Amino acid sequence: MHLSGDIYEYYWILQTGPGQYDQVGVHRVVEERNGQPISSKQAIFMLPGDNGQFDDGFVAGTQPSDGIAIYLASRGIDVWGIDYDWEMVPLATTDLTFMQDWGLQHEVNDVETSISFARSVRVQTGSPGNAVTLLAWSRGGWIGYALLNDESQMPAANRQVSAYIPVDTMFKTNSWWTQFWQCNFETSDNANNAAGIYGYPNTGGAPSFPGLTTQQALLLVGAALYQLGPSGASPFFHYVAGIFPQADPWALPTGLVYTDLSRFTSFWEEPGGVEPSKLEAETEGITCGDSTTGLDTHLDDIHVPVLYVGAGGGFGPTGVYTLSLLGSKDVQTKIISFRPADQAGLDFGHIDLFLARNADHLVWEPIFNWLSQEARQEH
Repeated sequence: MHLSGDIYEYYWILQTGPGQYDQVGVHRVVEERNGQPISSKQAIFMLPGDNGQFDDGFVAGTQPSDGIAIYLASRGIDVWGIDYDWEMVPLATTDLTFMQDWGLQHEVNDVETSISFARSVRVQTGSPGNAVTLLAWSRGGWIGYALLNDESQMPAANRQVSAYIPVDTMFKTNSWWTQFWQCNFETSDNANNAAGIYGYPNTGGAPSFPGLTTQQALLLVGAALYQLGPSGASPFFHYVAGIFPQADPWALPTGLVYTDLSRFTSFWEEPGGVEPSKLEAETEGITCGDSTTGLDTHLDDIHVPVLYVGAGGGFGPTGVYTLSLLGSKDVQTKIISFRPADQAGLDFGHIDLFLARNADHLVWEPIFNWLSQEARQEH
């Protein structure tokens, strides 16, 4: 599919197991010349979070400034990414028994399979099949860390990830507030799974609250999610920075600061599949500190270069602690923030990182510069 200029997107569905729903979507966004993908020395593989598939957050438009995938591809980087299996489960599916054991290791395995496929296609289309940089946003960040934990125990020749960009996410925490809520959410999700609630449908559509217009409800969910209850990420976690009367983060937001409301609306109202309760419980268990998955036991054996990118009003500084547990020596952080910590409710948000009007300059350009630096160090 043609996206913009010389940038095209390819899409495959990979069967990852014997079941009807054992499949993932794999995307490639790449520059073409003479009808063929260019030979690119550097590839990046992207993992989305809970809300939205690869296209929703990473492509999101048809101009280079509209999506990070197009932005990077127009600068010679071969961009790949995944639609998780649970994002492809039809919302009308009533029997979710097949999803009962879809936990964190299940998703790690699917990502490894998808990266292997991407590397194979790269070789077939004239690029080297070298290891990739992994970019993982939000819930995808737990999958990314778990994958690196796994790969750290493999022979170097078998590892598929050479560098890691966790984006507004976390894994471990030293915040009592975050740990408390993650433990609570883990207990709830484990109870649901045990009771036969194996997945949570994300039906999309506009939110609705008594006494609020559709636009007011959407602004509340987007800019002031913390007013509806704790997210477990940070006390003032929100998706997009809002405009509030008298700059009061407990008031009803009246608009958005960095992201166009129409763009956020399109992102939010897109259905997002059926997320497994076991996956949520296991990611929360790792941050709670009582995980038994073994996917957090070798962090000090991880030695790949890491760039943490956060949003002051999202996970922000909460995501930094995990970096101190890694064996990596090359670790950098880039937190987009325009407010002091006590005004986090007004700061740059979790989804602003990919949808904001100036995200290309604030977020994507630093990522590209870091990728360029890592590429130079490889040669």
